[in-house]
Amino acid sequence: RTHARTRTPTHGLARPLAVWKFRQAELAYTWDVKAFEQLDTPRPEFLHAYVSGPWSNRAGRGAMRYEKGFYTRGKSRHWRFVPHTDATERLVMDGRKRAQVSCVGWQLLLLVFAGMIVGTIAILAFRMLMTLSAKYLDDTLFNQESAPYVGALLTTLWVTAMNGVYTHLAIKITELENHRTQNEYEDALVSKIFVFQFANSYSALLYIAFLKTLGLSPFNAFGVTDTRGDLIEDMCGLPGTSSQPWAATTADCADDCDYVFIQTDCMRELRIQVFFQTVIRPLYELPLQVLSPRLLRTLNRYRYKRN
Repeated sequence: RTHARTRTPTHGLARPLAVWKFRQAELAYTWDVKAFEQLDTPRPEFLHAYVSGPWSNRAGRGAMRYEKGFYTRGKSRHWRFVPHTDATERLVMDGRKRAQVSCVGWQLLLLVFAGMIVGTIAILAFRMLMTLSAKYLDDTLFNQESAPYVGALLTTLWVTAMNGVYTHLAIKITELENHRTQNEYEDALVSKIFVFQFANSYSALLYIAFLKTLGLSPFNAFGVTDTRGDLIEDMCGLPGTSSQPWAATTADCADDCDYVFIQTDCMRELRIQVFFQTVIRPLYELPLQVLSPRLLRTLNRYRYKRN
């Protein structure tokens, strides 16, 4: 008697996962970091907060105290303190105080996130007006030919500015939460920054690739209408004139058209946007990342010598 064996889609994923777990355990044993998280010591900033800072007893907050007990982490990734009279006395941060800071901090971060979305849509709408509105036909700087380049440059600068503002605010909020270990601090910071930087960096690319061909009107095109009185709808294409043979046959264009728009795909604008974010953006971000610490060190030395 034989039995048929079936393979489910998850069966093929079980073996690579098991192999990776075995390799992870082997590396942890080799490098002697098997109990690294359990042996993780408190951050110096956590210990200093008991003496000085907004959570110190001097500030009258009473959020930190020494108490006998131990830290444990059950099924969740977060450590929790369990009081025990026979355990060693440890420094504890009131979880309710940290939750209050997190609640207010996430509201501020969501407000910045909403501002980022509004700013990105505004830049996309301005690019649409440069491409389709008759007001920019004779403009020397903002016109149909320069619209993809100007829009890509504005979007790239906006991404850099918002990443800097949001990251600085997220670091301040995470430091104010006063996490005990470095792992907890890094986990809290990554959870705040990851989603924002992904949305901020790729929202314009996703819009051009998937949404621009749907005929949307961001911010109702700021009230700008076409020759028929309809709101301008965003689309991809190239400008032309009725004097060109290939443009004179465009639909909805009479014999006396002064301006027509030849609709195409969005690959040209997508290539320009990708070029600005992958080539132009590192050209000015990398020098800033290298020079900023040196300038700050020079400024601190000058202040130290002056005092």
